[in-house]
Amino acid sequence: SGVYDREAKKSCAMMSRTAAQLGDGWAWYDVGVLKPQSSQYLWIAAGRFDRNRFKLNPSHTALWVDQVEITRVEAK
Repeated sequence: SGVYDREAKKSCAMMSRTAAQLGDGWAWYDVGVLKPQSSQYLWIAAGRFDRNRFKLNPSHTALWVDQVEITRVEAK
């Protein structure tokens, strides 16, 4: 998951986990702290998979998002 800026063509925040780091059930993950801009968007995906390299099914076939929490914080 992360925040991408279309105008700047770069990632502003990103969080990733390997399949081994994931457990069963629900979990909270922090994506990052940033100053939001109108050209940015939040993305969440089940992960990347390269069939040509691994020739296997992905370890996770679905990703369920129950909530996204955005919190305003004071600048330091």
